[in-house]
Amino acid sequence: AMDFALRNPGAVPGMALVAPGGIRPPKPGFLFRVIPLTFLGKPGQNRLFRIIHGPVPVFPEMLEFARTVAGGYRPMTEVPPVFSDEQLASVDFPLLFIGGAKDVMLDMPGSAARIARFVSGAEIVLRPGYSHVLPDEGRTIAGFLRGKGDGMPALLSGRLFG
Repeated sequence: AMDFALRNPGAVPGMALVAPGGIRPPKPGFLFRVIPLTFLGKPGQNRLFRIIHGPVPVFPEMLEFARTVAGGYRPMTEVPPVFSDEQLASVDFPLLFIGGAKDVMLDMPGSAARIARFVSGAEIVLRPGYSHVLPDEGRTIAGFLRGKGDGMPALLSGRLFG
């Protein structure tokens, strides 16, 4: 989403980033920690999902859904690109950043600091104790987008964000 917005100035009236990549490099130790789990079948997947979820309860339905998604998903194997300081400084739309302070995959405190430094007026929400999965952020996101004027999609007035 951020890449699209940076390549198309004026096309995005506002954006909420939740646990985004591309702000800082991913934590290098994460892959070494979880690669062995990929060889353990369902028990390994379950452990991987629990690591990523952190303190958020992982219900059997969530595990089944995650397995279904993972079955048709080709994970990125290269290190994702990181936006330059100049690119971040060029953001010309309202931006909400939400991250978990204990994200196991990405340096969210560092990402939040970088956004605060380069994106003028960005709103930062760093959830203490949370990892990569941040449930119940719909109201935070809707409140942010609703407060940013007429350019936001009409779906925000619907039941999706209640």
